[in-house]
Amino acid sequence: MSGAEKILPVVLAGGGGTRLWPLSRDGSPKQFKALTGALSTYQLTLMRVSDPELFLPPLVLTGEGCCPVARQQAREVGITPTIIAEPTRRDSAAAIAVAAVVAEAQGCLVLALAADQLIGDVEGFLDAVDLGSSAARAGSFVVLGVSPDGPLTGYGYIKPGPAISDNDDLCRVEAFVEKPCAERAAGFVASGYLWNSGNFLFRPDAMIRALTEHVPEILAAARGAVDGARLVDGIVALDAKEFSKSPRISIDYAVIEKVRDIAVVRGHFGWSDIGDWTAIAETVERDDKGNAVVGQGLLRDSRDCLIHSEHVLTAAVGVTGLAIVATPDGVLVMAKDRAQDVKAVVEEMKARRAAGGPQGLDVREFVIGANCRRILRAETELRWMVLSGTAEVSNNGRAWRVGAGDSFAGEVPGELTIAAFGDGPVRLLEVRLPAGG
Repeated sequence: MSGAEKILPVVLAGGGGTRLWPLSRDGSPKQFKALTGALSTYQLTLMRVSDPELFLPPLVLTGEGCCPVARQQAREVGITPTIIAEPTRRDSAAAIAVAAVVAEAQGCLVLALAADQLIGDVEGFLDAVDLGSSAARAGSFVVLGVSPDGPLTGYGYIKPGPAISDNDDLCRVEAFVEKPCAERAAGFVASGYLWNSGNFLFRPDAMIRALTEHVPEILAAARGAVDGARLVDGIVALDAKEFSKSPRISIDYAVIEKVRDIAVVRGHFGWSDIGDWTAIAETVERDDKGNAVVGQGLLRDSRDCLIHSEHVLTAAVGVTGLAIVATPDGVLVMAKDRAQDVKAVVEEMKARRAAGGPQGLDVREFVIGANCRRILRAETELRWMVLSGTAEVSNNGRAWRVGAGDSFAGEVPGELTIAAFGDGPVRLLEVRLPAGG
């Protein structure tokens, strides 16, 4: 990468990842899950931009409830970001507006990064950033594109125009196309269109001008939220009232697809946003029958299937083309070609809950950092399960130790203390049973 001024990475880690239910939830979304290896995609994203010769310490924007795990996972890979807590979900335009306001005084180039992606070739990714940075420093918005490896319908596409440098991989953008049907996607691939990776470069002042022109209400909300922000336990907590004034819209719709001075880099780095279970199946190792297993799974006389089950042995016999996902409180069985429909299932469950239907279990994941503890009142409806690490639990004069796979509850009435034991953190599921459960 060229020796110009350092770039500020802004990691957008506030998405819900509903198409990866039941593993991904609002309170514990996919970017903080180790979906295909030992590290989460959030951790991989931080590591991708960790070279201090090239990048400033990253800025992370995520939901309030995810801030502890965002900080803990960053520590695990030796990175100390500035974490900004979004008090309510307002999509990427509000988050980028906050980042632009924060970076405005520094005047540095900003690299906006999605926290839920896999990049096959990190050097190739950095080369794409380097190629686009000169155009971004000149005032253009620069999107990182990827050459498609198939006519997939779950991604946005970009039509590249004429080259704007000696390198043909840096081009003007002629058009953006949102998730097309299969026939149109095949035509786009044949015509040299690119996938929109969702990663892009911009100058803060250029973004401020674009927000002012196209969505001034979002910029006003961001300024108010930053001006009223407080530092709480090392986390920057935005002003909730001001931030909530921002409409809920993506940065693509709000700004990127409206500005005139926009370019695209044709990246050569291998990319997946692992947005659904079919994408997961494509990124993990498969056997000679096309089957993939993550966690505890067994497939017999089956083809082209995925089992993802971390906490319970899950078996399937004589099936083809299925994704089977099991968690302590939910099971998904789905034809792999229906992966985009999972979001609709989640929305239906939310609608039933809002209408007073069966409530089921309320499950939340949380992390207790090394040498830290959590103290709470024991309730008959609460149970806990240890996902990783070791904890020491004390309740009503008793103390005991629990490890990965162990479940426990507290005696009522009484105060329950859960403390991380040893040098590392402990990760737990907190399960609230239905009334009367």
